[in-house]
Amino acid sequence: ELGDFGVTQICVALKMSGAPIVELDVSTNELVHAGAVAAARLAAAKVGFTALNLDANYISDEGVEEVKSVLEGAGISAALMSMEENDADMADEVDDDQAASLNAMLDHLKI
Repeated sequence: ELGDFGVTQICVALKMSGAPIVELDVSTNELVHAGAVAAARLAAAKVGFTALNLDANYISDEGVEEVKSVLEGAGISAALMSMEENDADMADEVDDDQAASLNAMLDHLKI
């Protein structure tokens, strides 16, 4: 249950480390939007990436579409695993202070 902030921090650290990553499982972490996008951007930046698991989170339909767009742009749309248990109805907005911090971290993950 790392949430958007925790997953985004991990994704920034993994991208900056240069470590090879082919799979990422951040299912069941109470992600709503930023964390899911961070994971997708990390996946898109890694050569040979094959599997991204975002299931059982609270990602809005808009967030899912952005994730798909990021992966499609990188030519790895097949890497997104089933999101059958994602509950978009549980998506909450983050507060303004956390949103600013998350946006700054997401800038580090732009491709």
